[in-house]
Amino acid sequence: MVPTDNTQTVVVVGLGEVGMPLFELISKHYRAAGVDISRPAVEVHRVDFMHVCYRFQIESFVDEVTRYIERFRPGLTIINSTVPVGTTRAIAQRTTAAVVHSPVRGKQLRMREELPRYTKFVGATDRVTAE
Repeated sequence: MVPTDNTQTVVVVGLGEVGMPLFELISKHYRAAGVDISRPAVEVHRVDFMHVCYRFQIESFVDEVTRYIERFRPGLTIINSTVPVGTTRAIAQRTTAAVVHSPVRGKQLRMREELPRYTKFVGATDRVTAE
């Protein structure tokens, strides 16, 4: 994301090995809220972007992401988790929301240092969301 102004709000769901470094980087340029096991410390009303950063191996990844989309109503949801083919489409169809997949690649042990230099690939389910 290229900062355009500080009025955009970003929520990062899952503050583990990927989510916490991403949250720290994003919060330098945007209003950001982190969500993990507990609710965010600040009240979040309007969300422009939501990053999903938790493991696919939870009981129902699609259901859980759907609940977060319904709760925050982001303009765009970015799934940073490694997920099977068809997961992004299933979430987009269930929620009718803009959802893209952009998995984090690289060594997670050096995520804080390397994340700003990563090349991010983004896969969308349709042309409008991709743009």
